[in-house]
Parts: sequence; structure tokens; C-alpha cells
Amino acid sequence: GVEGAFLPMLKTLISYRCWVCSDKLKILVRASPLLEELYIRSTLGRTGTGFTVSSASLKNLTIYAFGSVGFKNPKSTCFDTPSLLYLDYTDIVSEDYPKLNLEHLV
Repeated sequence: GVEGAFLPMLKTLISYRCWVCSDKLKILVRASPLLEELYIRSTLGRTGTGFTVSSASLKNLTIYAFGSVGFKNPKSTCFDTPSLLYLDYTDIVSEDYPKLNLEHLV
């Protein structure tokens, strides 16, 4: 598993097949203190739970989350990304966006 992962030099993470709200994705982002670019393209099912992207170092974030009929709207979506400069976000609308830390977004 990725539970004990530590990727101190990783600056770019690209995933073409993952759950956007996956615990494994959260662990990988947390294990990458220098991560600057995250690209996620997900066509996997959505359970309706919320998700959070949290990274102090992230500058570019692209999320394309789409899929088949039967997807549920996420309960909440949070972006805790104070250094983020670029955001390209495509997903089903969440019920709530309780935390949007996007203070440097261009």
C-alpha cells in the first residue's frame, strides 16, 4: 500500500485512473511536501462522499472527474491550496464547498 509513502522530491503527480476522493490519493499528496502539479483524470464511480485536496506547495491543479449515469453529487468539495496559481476543475457540482483556500489563484 501507500500508507508509509514518503516522496520528498516528487513535484508532479499524474493519475489517469483513480478515485478523486480516494484515501490513497490523499496519502500520496500528503507524502509529497514539494508537490507542485497534480493532474487527475478519473472515470471511476462516485459514491457521493466529499473530497478534499490539501497541499501547501501545490501550484497547478487539474481535475477531470466524470463518468457514467448514476454518479452522485459529492457532499462537499474542499480546496485547501494556499499556493495554487492555476485550477482546471471539471466535476459534478458538490452540495457544498465549505473550504476554498485559493488566495493566490490567478
